[in-house]
Amino acid sequence: MKTMTSKIKTIQELDKHEHTCLIYKSNLEFLHCLIPFIREGFKRNERCLIVLDEIKREDIIRSFKHIYREGPIPAEDLSPTGRILIEQFKNIYLKNEPFSMEEIIRFYINSTKKAIEDGYTGFRAFVEISQSGKVLICSDEFLKWEEYADKCLSQIKGENFQTVCAYDKKYFTDEQVEQIIKAHPIQIDLIGTRL
Repeated sequence: MKTMTSKIKTIQELDKHEHTCLIYKSNLEFLHCLIPFIREGFKRNERCLIVLDEIKREDIIRSFKHIYREGPIPAEDLSPTGRILIEQFKNIYLKNEPFSMEEIIRFYINSTKKAIEDGYTGFRAFVEISQSGKVLICSDEFLKWEEYADKCLSQIKGENFQTVCAYDKKYFTDEQVEQIIKAHPIQIDLIGTRL
């Protein structure tokens, strides 16, 4: 386990290639950081992936009114080749059981390349880690994944990729939260992040 502590930044202060974590206590806190994360992706012309576990897709789409102030979400933005992709945690992280760190890294590298091929400047992911991250993958293995991901993603300097790993506090002990924070170079400043 890393012994360093995370830097703290708002969503708006994040740079390319930063592997960050958010510890949230409610869906409202999750959305408070997701909305500006997606909005920043739109400003930078990046494809955005939202990975959900317990939070409902409908709640996310309803929250988009803060992004699309002019009207409803254009259907093409939510298509499989659109700029917003919404997937379930199990479909990404547990697609081919057992959990494979290498396959997940390949998924993110390939998704970033595909986004660039499709005319976007990069790819960003906001990942809800709650019950499935706690129950279906043992916590120790998932923390090893976080360290492995940080090492691999920091080596992809030629690609524009950014991720926020959003951990639901109710599923993790204080000791696990401390380990999660240590496994990420950046922690999201929930209070300072502007909606």
